[in-house]
Amino acid sequence: MRSWLRALVSVDSGDPEYDRRARTLNAIVAVTIPMAVIGALVVLPYPNGPQSAAVLIAALVPLAAVIWLSSHDRSDAAVALFAVALWLVVVGQPVLTGDLSTNMMLVPLGAVMLIYVIPRHRLRWLVAWSATALVVLQVGTNDADTVLQPRFVWNLNAALATVVTIAVLAFAASQLAESVRKEKTLTHELTARDAMVRRLEETANTDPLTGLLNRRSLDHSFSRVPPRSAVALLDLDRFKTVNDRYSHAAGDRLLVEFATVMADAARPDDLLFRLGGDEFLVIREHAGADELGAWLHGLRAQVRRRGFDVPKDVTVTFSGGVVAVGDLALEVALDRVDRAMYAAKEAGRDSIVVID
Repeated sequence: MRSWLRALVSVDSGDPEYDRRARTLNAIVAVTIPMAVIGALVVLPYPNGPQSAAVLIAALVPLAAVIWLSSHDRSDAAVALFAVALWLVVVGQPVLTGDLSTNMMLVPLGAVMLIYVIPRHRLRWLVAWSATALVVLQVGTNDADTVLQPRFVWNLNAALATVVTIAVLAFAASQLAESVRKEKTLTHELTARDAMVRRLEETANTDPLTGLLNRRSLDHSFSRVPPRSAVALLDLDRFKTVNDRYSHAAGDRLLVEFATVMADAARPDDLLFRLGGDEFLVIREHAGADELGAWLHGLRAQVRRRGFDVPKDVTVTFSGGVVAVGDLALEVALDRVDRAMYAAKEAGRDSIVVID
């Protein structure tokens, strides 16, 4: 029995608001079922007691159906059925007998129950539920048939209504707090996941040695480059000699230093790539080939003046080619700028060739 009750209030669909409503509904119904049985036994000896008891016992069927629907992840249907069953209990006995004495407090009590389980966008239904119940109670009862009850019976009804109201409010408040906690946890998890995805994307699109963009990033970003742009391909002169004569570690240091010089000289909106080895690519948007070529000449002068961390017999220079992007596809643009760069190599290295 305890495990069954625990299962009723341990709904975990991943939606905190849905879980809060489902758990609250299940708890209310779990309390309402035994109270309906007890209430039927209590009112049985009184005038109109058999009719009241019959209404309460009949309500057990839809209440059991509410539990079934809720346990099968049909919370909205369960709430609707519970509202209908509760409405019938509230107005059933008075309509049958004309006696309002036992049902005076059930409308506000039912409203308290429903306000915590009805979806927010359907709270207007609660107004209709309460209004129709009050109208039916007013029309379906009369003074002559309403039985005068002893004071202790009125106090007992008030006490039961108070206890149930407090229990519903306390449980609903705890579920609301749990829902808020889960929403915060979910928000934190989503934020952490988004940050991890961004880090993974950055890692996938970044050259690990120099921190520049890589070829994969070029494949994804080139389609967004506007037609009036220019692309430059840079290749360090005699870089293979540095690797072969002084080790790959020395070559890596040179690549990192060169990438730093290039990044410092670039505009904030320039796209800088390391394609692999000692080849670097620069895309400047909204600029012609001549403008990017002039920048490349300035970069060449900076490279000449800078003291790189290389052996004294190594002179750091580069050859570069520049072409206008226009409406060229990526592979065509790369082929043209590659030919321009090799033309600079053939011209004696440490030179720039611009093809407008």
